[in-house]
Formats: sequence, C-alpha cells, structure tokens
Amino acid sequence: AHLKLDYDILLLRVLAVSRNAVEVEVNGPQRMSRWVPRDQVQLLLWPEFLLGVYALEPLDAAEDPLRIKPLDHAAQVTIPSEALLHPTVVRGQWVRVTTEGPEGGPVVEGWLRWTDGERLLVRYDLLS
Repeated sequence: AHLKLDYDILLLRVLAVSRNAVEVEVNGPQRMSRWVPRDQVQLLLWPEFLLGVYALEPLDAAEDPLRIKPLDHAAQVTIPSEALLHPTVVRGQWVRVTTEGPEGGPVVEGWLRWTDGERLLVRYDLLS
C-alpha cells in the first residue's frame, strides 16, 4: 500500500474483482484482505496505473535492460544511470519509455519489461 495524505492518494493491491466489489490487501504479511464496494474506489489496472506514474526504474537493470523493441532479443539502449524513464505506452509485459535528455541532450526512447507475468520488475515514482 502507498499512502500520500498530502495528495489524497491511497493505493492498495487488488487481489480480486467482482461486479460489485474489489478485494484489496490490507495486511500483506498476515495475508489479510477486505472487500470494498466498487463505487467506493477507483480501480486502475496495471497498464493504466503505469501510464499515470512520473517515472519508472528497473529493479535489476542488468537483467532487464532498456531495449529498442519489446523483445527479449532486441538490442539494448544505453542511457545515463541518472536518467528518468517516463512511461508512454504499455504493450503486454513491456512499457515504452522516454528519457529527459540532459540539458540540450537528445531524448532517448526504449522498451522496458515491467512484469514477468507474476512479479513487478520495476520501481515507480508516483510524483515528480
């Protein structure tokens, strides 16, 4: 869960969705969850959520580098280590990102694998 009171943001992990309610995790270590009425929450699936964050960062840049295409065998894209990766498009397990070029430098674009189907492979910054 993420809580940003000064921005009125509370993010909870969704475990299940029904027509009328959403099951959310309220205590991960104890595996506690609660059902919340759908009309009481705004449900964002991962693609929508990722497009709304400020920046992404791979958890393991060596294992999941930025690539020129959304393919495991595509060539890698080299970027400065301090570059911020801003999401622009989500396609399956991949997200296209652009960097802010350093003062007058070129903007770099590439694809980053954000999930392996079970685990999140990126960190995200909600706000700038």
